[in-house]
Amino acid sequence: MRKKKWICLNCLREYDANPIYEHEEYTIKGKKIVITALKAKCPCCGEYMENDEVTDINLQAASATYRQEEKLLSPDEIKKIRKKYGCTQVSFSRILGFGDKTIARYENGYIQDAAPNNLILLMNDRNNFIKLWQQNKDKIEPKDNKAIEETLGYKTVTIRAFSESRPFSLHFDFFSSEQHHLTTGGSVCQA
Repeated sequence: MRKKKWICLNCLREYDANPIYEHEEYTIKGKKIVITALKAKCPCCGEYMENDEVTDINLQAASATYRQEEKLLSPDEIKKIRKKYGCTQVSFSRILGFGDKTIARYENGYIQDAAPNNLILLMNDRNNFIKLWQQNKDKIEPKDNKAIEETLGYKTVTIRAFSESRPFSLHFDFFSSEQHHLTTGGSVCQA
């Protein structure tokens, strides 16, 4: 890594310095995590110096290590599952029964607990997603439901029929990847 500007909080001066790698301990959700962190020592007093960009890099590394050790999904993995179904962050949150901002927080680096993580992980299975979506679709904006339907290949077929001179309609909901057979008057129709 190239030289960066660092600030010594002891000397109150700014220095250009190449970072060094040292073990550093972080506590995340009560668990101690040790990473190889980027640091720099002040050439004047020998104390560690600060750099906001490097602090963010170290925090991200500690969070990633915590997620790996706890077997939690990464922000990118959560986003991939959500996008697999054409969901917005809000619609995915609502399908899962979370608050509207929850998925946005997780995708931006906030570390989820095991229970919400496991629920998101179960959504990787299309059938699990469909069950929760169908249960909660009334909580989602119509445009978001339409996007999910298109992504899933969801179809609704309406058949109009007559019985004793009275018209009636039959509605069938299915996914385009499924085969459906309707039997009418002895002949098989594919939907």
